[in-house]
Amino acid sequence: TRILGDVLPHGVARRLLVSRVSKHDARRWASFYQGFVPRGGLVFDIGANRGHRVDAFLAGGFRVVAVEPQASCLHGLQSKSTNGTLEVVHAGCGSCNGEGALQSNGSADVFASLSPTFIQNAKITGKYEDRSWSRTDRVRIVTLDSLFQQHGKPDFIKIDVEGSEEEVLKGLSEPVAALSFEWSCDLPGAALACVKRCVDLNMEKFNFSFQESMRFGSENPVSAENMKQLIRLLGQDHRMFGDIYAFS
Repeated sequence: TRILGDVLPHGVARRLLVSRVSKHDARRWASFYQGFVPRGGLVFDIGANRGHRVDAFLAGGFRVVAVEPQASCLHGLQSKSTNGTLEVVHAGCGSCNGEGALQSNGSADVFASLSPTFIQNAKITGKYEDRSWSRTDRVRIVTLDSLFQQHGKPDFIKIDVEGSEEEVLKGLSEPVAALSFEWSCDLPGAALACVKRCVDLNMEKFNFSFQESMRFGSENPVSAENMKQLIRLLGQDHRMFGDIYAFS
């Protein structure tokens, strides 16, 4: 706690340490997002997978564009749209429009990735030792900029793409009010690069939600430098993961 306290403003360390993984609860998660996304606002869910965050966004009264490259997830996502507030895009997201190689375990769709670095690192660490990464599919890749052109500028972008977060941010050329990207202990350097990219986009205020607690670690945003220090510190613990939030 003392070390965390040296890195972050008063009170942040304690809140991080008492946070816990929270069971999927769409209404409680929605309340968290309503704290910074306006009702009726547009949300991009990049890497929607089975749609737990989509549930929260819809419960919060947001319009949602869910981007997901895995065909196995599409039916479940599409079934969530009952009043026209959800559009599902069958694609991955990256730095340029085109195609990419999506690797997966076949049946375990939650672990699919477009990042060879993520998969190689997972093999080295043995974190997903029961995953064979035996399947490769060619998938369409779109950029955030191209999604803006088709669907409008979102109020919030959630990015969870198993190691390709920086590539997604490279396809964004203008700031938005808020965005989040997944952080994992496996690739702390990738999270540091994402922070830098956000700063380049003039999104220089940051916060952190530990695991899936859906609670900010700090009552007030912290600087990019403090966020980088936190990433380096938490990267020493292989149990750590969560979402980093950037704001304009």
